[in-house]
Amino acid sequence: GREVVVKVRRPGVVEQVQLDLELLRRTASLVERRSTTARLLQLTALTEELEQHLRAELDFREEAHNAELIAGVIEEYRDDVFVPAVIHPYVTEEVLVLERVDGTKVGDGPALDPERSRGLARTFFRAYIRQVTVKGLYHADPHSGNVLVTADGRLALLAPTPRVPLHAV
Repeated sequence: GREVVVKVRRPGVVEQVQLDLELLRRTASLVERRSTTARLLQLTALTEELEQHLRAELDFREEAHNAELIAGVIEEYRDDVFVPAVIHPYVTEEVLVLERVDGTKVGDGPALDPERSRGLARTFFRAYIRQVTVKGLYHADPHSGNVLVTADGRLALLAPTPRVPLHAV
């Protein structure tokens, strides 16, 4: 009885990513053997880090955890900014189920009242500052396709991928 969004991992994507990563590993190794600049850039280490992030992106349990993590961090701003709820127990490595949020991409829909727009922008900024300075992580993909304006004038953050700021490392 509840409207949800279901995200399903495409068949064969894990195998394709594995092939792509193997090609990247081999290329990075070859280039590092032949180039001082490549060694300075640590291409092999960058490839390993990319692999770690890609593997996490392929596991929708990780994405569900990330959504709940960011939702908790910005909880105090929920009247203005929120993350759609994860619907347990339907989340698996291959399937993500979230509450459905109707809205329009920022900038695509009817304009909000200018005062409300300024207020949302301030709150959005404060939520980011809190994520980085207080919690040491942040939603790393806040482009216009991942931020919706809901009918009730709030911002919904979709597909949160938390990252630790460089200064915290």
